[in-house]
Amino acid sequence: MSIIKGRLLETALITTLVVIVIVLWIGRAEGAKILFLTPIAGKSETQFFQPLVYELGLRGHDVTFITGDVPEQTSPNVKILLPSLYNEIADKFSNISNWVHPSAFIFLNTGVFLDICEKVYSSEEFQRAISQKYDLVFANVYLDMCFHGILYKVGAPYILLDPWAVPSYFVEDFGTSFPSSFVPNPFLEYTNIMGFTERFVNFVVNWLMYGKEMFIERPRMEKFYRKYLGQDTPGISEIHKNASMFFMNTHFTSTYHRPTTPDVLEIGCIHCRQAKPLPQVCKIRSNFYILIAASFGNIYFIIQDLETFLGQVRMDLCTLVWEPS
Repeated sequence: MSIIKGRLLETALITTLVVIVIVLWIGRAEGAKILFLTPIAGKSETQFFQPLVYELGLRGHDVTFITGDVPEQTSPNVKILLPSLYNEIADKFSNISNWVHPSAFIFLNTGVFLDICEKVYSSEEFQRAISQKYDLVFANVYLDMCFHGILYKVGAPYILLDPWAVPSYFVEDFGTSFPSSFVPNPFLEYTNIMGFTERFVNFVVNWLMYGKEMFIERPRMEKFYRKYLGQDTPGISEIHKNASMFFMNTHFTSTYHRPTTPDVLEIGCIHCRQAKPLPQVCKIRSNFYILIAASFGNIYFIIQDLETFLGQVRMDLCTLVWEPS
C-alpha cells in the first residue's frame, strides 16, 4: 500500500509540475498588451514609429493605437482610436507660412492645444482605453505631455517617443545633456561645426527654452492632467525620469553625433522603405516639365545638408519644387 501511495504522490507531483510549466509557457507565448499614447500627433510625427506599431501587431501583440491620424498600415491586432483629428491642431495655426521656419517653434505656446486635450479626455472610448491594464506603453513627448500623467496611473513600463531631434533639457531627465558647444538646438539651422557667435546663440536659446519648458509649459500641463488624474499625480520631469527608454527620430548618419546614454536610442530612418527608381521621362522629352513634390512634414529642418539631398533627386530638364509642409 505504501508503494502505491508513493507512486500516486510521485504521479501527482509530476502532473502538477507539467501543468505549471504549460501555464508558464502559455503565458510567455501570449502577446503583450501594448498602448501607443499619441492622441496629438499628425502624419509627420507618427510616420517614424508607425512601422513599430505595425510590426508589433504582426507578431501577435495586442496593440491599442491612440492617434490623431489614420495610419497607412495596420494589422488585425492593432486597434485604432481617433479621439481627435490632427487637422484640429493644424487649425490652431492661423497662417501656416509663419511656422515653416524652424525658429518659429522655439517659443511655441502649447497651451493653445489644451482644448484638444480636453476633448480627448472627454472621450468615453479614450477613458475606457486608459483604464485597462497594459504590459507596455509608448508615449509621444512633444505635444502630448498633457497625457503623461496617464503613464503613472497605468503603472506599466513605458517608452517615450520623439519625432524630432530634442533640445538638451529632454535628455537631462535621462542623466545626460547635449553641450551647446557642438550639439545645436534642433530649432536652429546650425550644424555641429559652429563659430563663437553661433555657439553663444545656441547656448542662450537652449537656456531660454529650458526656462520656458520648466516654468511655463510643464506646470501648465501638470495642472491640466491633475484635474482628471488626481493631485497626487507626479510631475512631468519625474515621470520622464522613470521611463524605461527614450526613442528619438534622429541618427548620426543624417545629422551629427549626440552624446547619449544607453537608454536613449536614435532610431531615425526605421520608417524608410526600399528605394524606387525615379521616372526617366524628363530625359526622354524636353518640351515639358515634371513636378516632383518632396514632403517631410515639420521635420524638414533637421536634414543637415538639404542641397546635397536635393541634388540626388534633381534631374536634367526637370523642375524640383521644395515643399516643407
